[in-house]
Amino acid sequence: TANRLGDKELMAEAALGLATTYNAGGEFQLSIAQFDAALAIFRELNNEPEVAETLNGKAISELYLGNLELAAILHEQAGALYEKLNDKTGVARTMLNLGNVYHRQGNNRDAITAYLRSLELSRELNIDKGISFSTNNLGSVYYDQGEYELALKFFEESLAIKRKLGNPLDIISSLVNMAATNQDLKRFDESKKALDEALSLARPDDPRARVTVLNRSARLLIAQEKYADALPQLEEALRILDTVEDRLLKVDTLIRLSGAQTELKRPSEGIKAADAAAEIAAKVQAPYFLGLAREPVERSANRTAK
Repeated sequence: TANRLGDKELMAEAALGLATTYNAGGEFQLSIAQFDAALAIFRELNNEPEVAETLNGKAISELYLGNLELAAILHEQAGALYEKLNDKTGVARTMLNLGNVYHRQGNNRDAITAYLRSLELSRELNIDKGISFSTNNLGSVYYDQGEYELALKFFEESLAIKRKLGNPLDIISSLVNMAATNQDLKRFDESKKALDEALSLARPDDPRARVTVLNRSARLLIAQEKYADALPQLEEALRILDTVEDRLLKVDTLIRLSGAQTELKRPSEGIKAADAAAEIAAKVQAPYFLGLAREPVERSANRTAK
């Protein structure tokens, strides 16, 4: 019996590993199938910690597929299990994920509540990484609400912790968020300063980070109506993305390129980039990005119609 239980545990762990790999590669339907396989075994074995972990993983895949209500339910189930197990670290991590779903739903009130709960537990447990993520995400909510000064406060707190922890990728994330906020405050020099530092931290062995910074730099130039200057940034980003598998990041880059081409009165190039973005988004089955892919062209069409 012990051997059979061990075999089942190994099968569940293998399925969970596959699910995580598929999720990272944007193969969300495949990841969900593996999460379900792992979940069935963990439930059979009454392994509640792994059930909670698997629920969280599946929820993230459902989020990318646009199934926001299901993603919220799965995170809530995971959170309830972690509460039952008195696993405060698990609760903190789940509340962070749940806040992300609420934020995507436009439910900022509940997103803030979830992030604050994660922040409270992370402070209690002295989990610096959790504190940095919670403050960063709170900044993102306030940014979306147009409360830019408050957003900057949280981004700065997050950045200070990330500098202490020393992970360049996490530092880049906060710098990019601060750049976006300063951009909207028309503090273009401050935005560029943050992006220059971010670009200097983007290591050659992590091309995705460089692409993220290049995309934000292009958006800064677009905000200043320097559309032609934005094109080389986006074109470099696409060249890098030809060497790595990150379809969602490629969709985002193509969307920015479409916008810049449209503003430069190059509608055919804008449509070409938008169509390429929409095609990838459809393959990934990410509805959130499908709508974004058409926005630049639709805005141009509306201006023309008027």
